[in-house]
Amino acid sequence: MAALALALLALSGFAFAWAASPTHVTTARATPTPLAAPTARAAPVALAAPVRSPHPAVVEAFVNFENSTINSYTSLPATFQINVSVQNVTMTSSDANMSFTLYALIGSSLPYPKLPFASWPIPITATNQSTFNVTINDTNVLNHEYAWVTPGFSWPTDTQVVLSAFLTIHYNGTSYNATPAFLTNVLNPQHPGTWIIGNLPWAQLDSPSAAAPVSPGNVTVVASYSGDWISAVNISIYNSAKILVYGAILTSLLVGNLTVTALAPWLVVDSGTYTSSITLDTAYGTTTWFNSSFEVAKAVGPASVVYVNSTNYDNSTGASSQIISGWTPGETASLLLVVGIIIGLIVALVLGRMMWGTPPAGPAQPWSGSKSATECSVCHQSFATEEEMKEHQKTAHGM
Repeated sequence: MAALALALLALSGFAFAWAASPTHVTTARATPTPLAAPTARAAPVALAAPVRSPHPAVVEAFVNFENSTINSYTSLPATFQINVSVQNVTMTSSDANMSFTLYALIGSSLPYPKLPFASWPIPITATNQSTFNVTINDTNVLNHEYAWVTPGFSWPTDTQVVLSAFLTIHYNGTSYNATPAFLTNVLNPQHPGTWIIGNLPWAQLDSPSAAAPVSPGNVTVVASYSGDWISAVNISIYNSAKILVYGAILTSLLVGNLTVTALAPWLVVDSGTYTSSITLDTAYGTTTWFNSSFEVAKAVGPASVVYVNSTNYDNSTGASSQIISGWTPGETASLLLVVGIIIGLIVALVLGRMMWGTPPAGPAQPWSGSKSATECSVCHQSFATEEEMKEHQKTAHGM
């Protein structure tokens, strides 16, 4: 019972304590306030595009020659046209450079190594210039040679050359190189370059010449000539009637300025005006003639032909001094000399027979047709004496 009383007492205390707690004081709930009407939505603000740095344009440049190929031989001076086109950039002389280069093909067979031989700038004279003319001559080439060329200020000997054009454009701190254009001989793959004809053919006759006339006789023929790719040199000399009187070959295996003497001299017979023609043939198919005239003067001296005129006088009114009429003294003397020689031979033969007499007759020969007294009548054998012959007849023939 006591325990039950204690439990009820504890439960009463707990209830009293809970009721007195401020946290759990019961109040009346407030009436809820209605929500206000929604306001109008603000207009959307467009976002600005992001700021970006500009992308560099793609620079394109193209270089090509007007002609697609070049001949096997190129005579100087020679001019070539180069076409240029650019995109996405403005080309001016301040931001672009062009140059022209000659390459020498070294070696005797394919593939030919290329060595830059000469290079010089091509001026840009207008904005976005599209056409350029380049001239190959001694001034442009020989003044812009590379150091390896020996001797300097000279064209390569027996060497093919390839032409090339270069273009470089500078844009926004970057350099753009266009693909270089090469001009080659595509029609002849074995010789893709061109042989430069820098020295055109020329020739002159040194001897005989208009400045030094010659006389009839043996004349030495001398000529000078030069030129690139000379294949044959001949000289012909004609008289005033256009008849060929002399011809010779003057071809030399050497190159450069040459002076050549013909192997055989010219035998000049007649004086007068003569014309010489020196013919130069080239490997590139041309023939050039160099003509000149000169005089052959009449010679005076030992080498000349001297004619002797003799005049015979016949005075019919007086006694003639000629032994034979119409004959010169020289002709008469020659005749008398011959007659004297014949008479002398006859006299010598007669005197000889008189001094030595007639020679004795020799023994008869088988072909003489007469019989000897010591000849056997049967076998016709001859003996020294008659006794020997008789002994022979007795023993041989039983006579």
